[in-house]
Amino acid sequence: MFHHNGNKIVKELLVLLAFFVGYCKAGNTIYWASQPTFPNETVVLHGDFSPAVTTVEIATGTGLKTTVTALYVNTSAAAFVIPPTFPVGVYSISFGGANTVVNTPELWWIQGDQGESSSPGGWIRVFGKAIFFDHGINAEIIQRKRDIRDAAKDNQIDRLSGLLTSLQSLQEQQKSLTPPVLRLSSPGQENITINGMVTNGSLWDGTFEVPKTVLSGLTWSVYVNNGLPGGEFVPLSSFVSPLRPKVTGIKIQTPTVKELPVFDVTKYNLTFNDTYYSGAPYARGTSTGTHWDIPLQRALSAARKAGGGIVYFPRGSYYLVGAVRVPNNVILRGAGAQLTSLHFKEVFNMSALPTCFDNPALPPRYFCSDVPGDNHTSADTEFVTWGLEDFTFYVTAFHSTVIEVHNKTDGFRMTGVRGRVNAFFMQSPAGYKGEGHENNAYNGTSTPRLPDFMAWSGAGPGDSLGELLLLHGKNWVISDNDLMSDETVINSFNWDANKQRHGATFGILQRNKLWNGSGGCKPMDAWQQVISEDNICHGTSLLSGGNALGSSEGGFSQHYFASRNIMSWEWGEDREIITFDDAGGSYLGPIIADGVNITTKFNTKCSNSDRQPFGWEGGSMAVLNGTGAGQIRRIVKSPIFDVPTPNNRTGWVIDRPFDVTPSADAFVQIYTFRGEVIWHCNEWEDVGTFQTYGTSTNVVFSSNKWTRGSKIVIEGQWRSWVPGDAERLTGPFGIGANPTFRSLVINNTVAEANSAALYYDGLWRQGVFSLASGLGESGGKWGLKISPVLSWGTIFKTNTVLSNGGISIGWGTHSAVCEGNRVFNSDFGIHIAAPNRITPVVVRNNHADIIVFDKCNITTNNGNERYTGQCHGSPNIGPG
Repeated sequence: MFHHNGNKIVKELLVLLAFFVGYCKAGNTIYWASQPTFPNETVVLHGDFSPAVTTVEIATGTGLKTTVTALYVNTSAAAFVIPPTFPVGVYSISFGGANTVVNTPELWWIQGDQGESSSPGGWIRVFGKAIFFDHGINAEIIQRKRDIRDAAKDNQIDRLSGLLTSLQSLQEQQKSLTPPVLRLSSPGQENITINGMVTNGSLWDGTFEVPKTVLSGLTWSVYVNNGLPGGEFVPLSSFVSPLRPKVTGIKIQTPTVKELPVFDVTKYNLTFNDTYYSGAPYARGTSTGTHWDIPLQRALSAARKAGGGIVYFPRGSYYLVGAVRVPNNVILRGAGAQLTSLHFKEVFNMSALPTCFDNPALPPRYFCSDVPGDNHTSADTEFVTWGLEDFTFYVTAFHSTVIEVHNKTDGFRMTGVRGRVNAFFMQSPAGYKGEGHENNAYNGTSTPRLPDFMAWSGAGPGDSLGELLLLHGKNWVISDNDLMSDETVINSFNWDANKQRHGATFGILQRNKLWNGSGGCKPMDAWQQVISEDNICHGTSLLSGGNALGSSEGGFSQHYFASRNIMSWEWGEDREIITFDDAGGSYLGPIIADGVNITTKFNTKCSNSDRQPFGWEGGSMAVLNGTGAGQIRRIVKSPIFDVPTPNNRTGWVIDRPFDVTPSADAFVQIYTFRGEVIWHCNEWEDVGTFQTYGTSTNVVFSSNKWTRGSKIVIEGQWRSWVPGDAERLTGPFGIGANPTFRSLVINNTVAEANSAALYYDGLWRQGVFSLASGLGESGGKWGLKISPVLSWGTIFKTNTVLSNGGISIGWGTHSAVCEGNRVFNSDFGIHIAAPNRITPVVVRNNHADIIVFDKCNITTNNGNERYTGQCHGSPNIGPG
């Protein structure tokens, strides 16, 4: 009988199994939850969801539990509110069978006092989200100190007294804060637990002092607990590079310290008959003093032979013709920026400019490390260490780059240096001799300097002059300097001609005064793991402006923490104080995922503009629609694009498998990565737009003060595409879609929104927190339609706009939140414009004189509460 009915039973079992498989597939999957989140605030979830599931279970670490109804649920996002009666803490979330935790540390990267390592008695800093719940007290202390500074400057005695009292009260509250805790673990060693410093930290960072007794030479795994009730230790897992995609710890190593011999330049036989340097004749200056090139070279050679040392310039002025090549383990030091000055000779002939390269036809350099080869790159396998300290230098000739730190540098130090770089005299009209130069070394000839001055690119007056400091390498410190450049101050590049990555990584930029001319203060191309604190960037030209967190030749920029910096007078040229744009892209289309191995449906490409000539390692792979939408992975391996190949669809490898395999109709964009970056407690005054246009992931813009600045824009970038030759997805720059994911704009203050900016047909709104994205629609031969939303999960929360500004959320957005903001003295207010293809936006608990819902099918309830199928909110306070 059993045998007789066997086929039927098997069929029934198969049907039942298929049901259970289908049921399991129907269960929710959570990729991401927004945080930090406080009581009566909205949590946004991204994942793979069933819209039929609308309830969310929430539990606190103190034992409270409740169930709430979601504000909305769609297939890729959901949102709900933490009950106002719940305490601040870790919240366990259960949603349709999927579980996650909110307000637990999200660890992006760590740095030590030695850069990528730490030392006994040194420090470790942790960066990410939900690190230290200081309740905003440390940001308030920073602001109160600024207020005291301003009151003292304006001689406001009465106000100063009240501010000092307020500061003392905040500092007392600071003492009672619960610090985060860091745990170090190494095989065979007892765990080490370190409490964080309550005086230095925020939701985004924590500082931990390493005990002097820690055993040196070991790599320790890192875990962090933020101290909230119900919290647990979270292990570090950081993407540092394609070769190190999952860093879990930090090495603690006692640095080698030895007394360096000193080589005094003035002791090295300055001979007036010395008339040659590096084979090029020069004359002893009659009005500017004696040239010191040869004594300097002798001192540098002696330091090189000794294996390192300090080449020392005592008090005085020193005149130089040639470039300064600093040997490995050598520091070039003066007696102080006020006491020692180096003057580089002004020349009118481009071929007479100093260069560190063996090929004199290459651009000039004035300071560099002593490494052979024309490019200072991949020819040398050994890293070099060198530094500049405590002197002033002047460059008045065309410079291209004054100081170059190449990518084979480990441990560059530049402290206490004053630099003045001005190429003005090189732009004099043809035939100008120069006052006082009629009978000098140039033989009194009329030298047409302008043609040579612009000869480097054959362009014109708009050509770039270069930068004062071209910065690459790792474990560097740039501190306490005063640097002024007629164009860019600090710059870096991602690649060199030998296909070697550049970038500036594991660095500290602190307490510097940076004065930029017609370029940017510090364009941050391929910066990775960098701390920038207490710097002043100030424009000195009507063209000052244009900083970027970029990766203009592809690759990636990531892990940048900027705090307590002042940016001012930076709205010239292209207006942007910070931009992420022109990201580049390789592919937009369907993929086949097999674990971490990815095959694209069609051939991928490098780029029409060589944005990424050597591979996409470190970049992003994002799912923009269909099943699996909202997932992002990092690329650890990509095809080689500079070698002709009939098939570059294979060879893509990501850092970890997708949580949900993208469906066959899902479109994936391959592009650069720029993200996990934080701007916290900075001052911006008379500046252009801060924009994540066109691509970013996990940007935090927190507790900043914005005065007479243009907009703060969170925006994706759409370049469009059409199927091209060989079924290849193409478009300008090979970009297609460049999305922005999960930006958090929180606790910022727009003190005054008035600003100078372009005035098109309509008003360019200033001081507006803006969210929008480019949006495109196209069909291909495979019959697909794609309308990718390019701004995902942006949250504007608890910001304050005091005059003539507002908040705008526009089209092409996905799962945005506008919550707890205050807008005063504004004819703009809060404007939610959703004319087409906008996913639900949560708008709640805001205060503004004007709240406009444009084309959102708004219904109102009791005048102050607004609800809609597209824009969800309760309650928003309008006029009065």
